[in-house]
Amino acid sequence: QKGSKGRGRPKSDSSTALIRSMHEIAPLSIMSSCESDNFRLMDESAAGSCPLCHSFMDRPLELKCGSTVCLKCCCERVEINDNRSCPICDSHDLSALTIKAPTETFCQLLGSVRVQCVTCSTVTTAKDATTHSCHSQYSCVSSPSRLSVRDILDRPMDSSLHPLEKRVTVHLLKRMMATSSSSIVTVPTQRRPLQLLQVPTPVVETARASTRTVKRRVQKVSELRDALGLSLADEVQALSKKKRAEELQGIGLPVQLPTDHSLAIKASLSMSWNKLRALRRWLKIFNISLASEYRQRKMAKDVVGEHMTAEMVPFFFPVDGGKEVEVKEAPFVYARNLIATLSDFLSSHHSSTQGLTWHNNTIPSDELWLKIGGDKGRGSFKLNLQLVNVLHPNSMKNTLLLAVYKAGDKRSNLHIAFDQFQEQVTEMDGMKWREWKTRLFLSGDYEFLCVLYGLSGASGRHCCLWCHITSGELSTPLAERGHKTPRTLASIKSDHENFVKAGLHLSLGIFNRLFDLLELACEELDLKVAAERDPDLGGESFRRYSAALKELSALKEQHETAIERVATFKDLISYLLVSIPTPLENAVVQNTMENASSAEKEEEELASQIEEVEKCIAEGYKKSHGPFFISIGESLSQLHIHRQAYHGATFVGNHVHKMLQSESIMVLCSKIKGVAQTSCPEVLPDATETAIKFEKAFTLFSKCHKGYNGGVVSDTDICNIEEDIQAFMAYYRATFPFSTVLPKMHIVEDHAVPWLKRWHVGSGLMGEQGAESIHAHLHKLDVQFCGIPNELQRLQYIVREYNLQSSPQLNDLQPPPRKREKLMD
Repeated sequence: QKGSKGRGRPKSDSSTALIRSMHEIAPLSIMSSCESDNFRLMDESAAGSCPLCHSFMDRPLELKCGSTVCLKCCCERVEINDNRSCPICDSHDLSALTIKAPTETFCQLLGSVRVQCVTCSTVTTAKDATTHSCHSQYSCVSSPSRLSVRDILDRPMDSSLHPLEKRVTVHLLKRMMATSSSSIVTVPTQRRPLQLLQVPTPVVETARASTRTVKRRVQKVSELRDALGLSLADEVQALSKKKRAEELQGIGLPVQLPTDHSLAIKASLSMSWNKLRALRRWLKIFNISLASEYRQRKMAKDVVGEHMTAEMVPFFFPVDGGKEVEVKEAPFVYARNLIATLSDFLSSHHSSTQGLTWHNNTIPSDELWLKIGGDKGRGSFKLNLQLVNVLHPNSMKNTLLLAVYKAGDKRSNLHIAFDQFQEQVTEMDGMKWREWKTRLFLSGDYEFLCVLYGLSGASGRHCCLWCHITSGELSTPLAERGHKTPRTLASIKSDHENFVKAGLHLSLGIFNRLFDLLELACEELDLKVAAERDPDLGGESFRRYSAALKELSALKEQHETAIERVATFKDLISYLLVSIPTPLENAVVQNTMENASSAEKEEEELASQIEEVEKCIAEGYKKSHGPFFISIGESLSQLHIHRQAYHGATFVGNHVHKMLQSESIMVLCSKIKGVAQTSCPEVLPDATETAIKFEKAFTLFSKCHKGYNGGVVSDTDICNIEEDIQAFMAYYRATFPFSTVLPKMHIVEDHAVPWLKRWHVGSGLMGEQGAESIHAHLHKLDVQFCGIPNELQRLQYIVREYNLQSSPQLNDLQPPPRKREKLMD
């Protein structure tokens, strides 16, 4: 109500009136100001010491809280600092009502305080100090006029200040601060000017101070920071990690991560929602909050899209070692509309931070190159899509899953799964997307492409994907036989140029052949060592064993070919049973079944022959691993390479890259010569010859591997690659005349260079490495979602999570890895 009396703390007196009241209340001075400057307390903790300035308490004042301070400190607090709060407890304001004169007893006690003259060191009481005099030139009592301004300026810089000098300095600073518009006073010097900031002496800790006092102190710190040219961020950054964490945790400022960054964390770390909830609880301790799970799930749904569907589909499965097949349902997750999926895939890459690239005009500026391919691994087949117009086209993050089913990659299963996509794939090739036209390539390993194009593979008469060369002509050099008739649309129902050769699988197959030959050579060295050191193994028995070993090698190759023929016939029969209405009455089906039966008998006969030869070998020579064979394993261990234990001890693509380095070749081959020098000197010439032979073979093939597995290649590079391939194949035929030429070697010899001349890119851009890396990643996701009992639902979650993690929108938010600093020796 108007006119009502105000409540709360009464208004404080003005500064001038308050200072006048303090002077009136304070008792008379026991010592004059000049005398107090000439004397110091014998004990600063005595009752006569001011708790603020620690000097003699001249003209004391008793405050409301019971503390006693000198008049000088109270006046400075009000006049200079503009602070009326109690300097001791900060719980009340200074006013005429809260200040009073000390008791008579306290004044008498103050007069008896012992002080010492700073000039002559005479000890006396404060009351008797008024009658003390000495003849020092700096004494204010005896000769105050002898200390001139010139005397002060002429004194050395390291000399102690006279009390009179201190008094003059304080007086001048007070005047400068009183006339300054800010709390910072600039003092000119002969060099850089000095900046003086008025900082009051804190009496109460900040934790116990009032809000107004804390704000004033923060303002002083901010002014000091501005004067030094620092920011608050610089000050925080200068703290140690431990101190910084403690301060930030003490402040308690909340940090809210946006939805896209929260989802990017989940995708980058491959976390389930349960683990993300646990991470949320941990971050909450440090006041860091993730976006809500509802918003993240909604955004994940928008990023992945609604293109995938899932259903149980009947597939063919081999039983009894592949001799029989059975039909049973398996989960199948696929994109319903490939065109819409492709459009979203291109849009996400186009809007990413890296954008699209044409690899230095290697790709036509009006085209977008796409790779569609498949591969089987970890019990499932994956159909994937990759964009070549990106910086790393073979990265797993650039690989989109189009379809996944939990069955093998036989011809019958591929027809069941992908016949529905024929028209859509045809439409994808040459499709117009914005201002670019798409060009579709087919990628995959040799086996997948053979199945896809209806070829019999390595065991067939015409085993090449590009031409009609026969298996018997593979050993003939290209210069002698020339290029064979290429396959056409009429022969394989597709443009033979519009698919990508599997560069990594070509290298893997050729490297495995060279390594098998190296192991065979080491076994022969071990046999020679055993024959010379064990008399029982010499002569006729050793020769019989050696002949049986060579026969066994040939029989095993024939047996593998027979097994592949049986599997091919079984797969063809499965396909015919699905595609023909009355298969049992069809002549083609009956003929195929007869051929399959003949192939099975041939396979059984070869297996029986192998068993007899192996029995002969076991009886003739019971060998353990020799020193040369063991040296190969030691070399692999030294290079940290472990072959696949459950796939015939074969290598993988990354092994090939590492083993074809010059250092790795040197380790592998020098080990053989080293074993002969230290343990088997009797075969040193043969071991040296073997080491030199295989070192050259691996080195020549290494040049080929690096050439056709590269990225963009020039005409000069292609000429060098062609020379390297010719040199390797010539050396292979001359050095290993009894070893067959693989179909993959033929592909490298006849078709790698024409491919490079046509497209000027190698399998470094057009390979299927991204598809290969999917298998292990999906296996990790399978373990992550193992708690879902429904197999179809689990596969659907796996595909959705993988496509989320490979999204360019989320990968753009992922921070780059920090490079490790090299440790100094």
